[in-house]
Amino acid sequence: DDNLMRYARNVTVSAADYGYQMEVICPWDTTLSLGKFALVKDTTKTVGEGLTQVRVPVQSVVAFSATQWAVFLRLGEIERVKGILEGRCVTDSTMRSLLAQEKVYDIGTEAAADIERMIQIQPDILLYSPYFDGNQGGLHITGAVLFPFADYMENTPLGRAEWIRVIGMLTGCEDKADAWFDDIEQQS
Repeated sequence: DDNLMRYARNVTVSAADYGYQMEVICPWDTTLSLGKFALVKDTTKTVGEGLTQVRVPVQSVVAFSATQWAVFLRLGEIERVKGILEGRCVTDSTMRSLLAQEKVYDIGTEAAADIERMIQIQPDILLYSPYFDGNQGGLHITGAVLFPFADYMENTPLGRAEWIRVIGMLTGCEDKADAWFDDIEQQS
């Protein structure tokens, strides 16, 4: 098995000559896929059929969850985050400042996300929380790659934490993300 993930069960990652091949597994039915992605570092290499291509490092992201944007912040990559949900609930001083300066936009709530704002932001990728009903609420019209971030459905703390490495791969900060995750693993 060439899966680079050690604990996470809802995502598999393998090295590819262009970068990484990643699949997000449906937590409610593990025989189903929520998405298959090619994280492309080297555009001269061929990507197989049936994969959604994501040029990495991603330049702009909308992150639906604080557990996502907090990883960008910790990795020193917060300038890639252009929009978040529930901005009014943010307590982190750095993110509050970015919201106040409109360097990051509050795009509303999960139930009522501001699709027009997301279209204006034009993110490369939208990290959303997949739900059992499969409803993406019209997010596809944003033009962004929709990436189901199923970290919250992992059934172990290390499985949830290992999604730090996915963000590391999206930002080109694999070494920093791996070192952080290794620290978490040693402390558990």
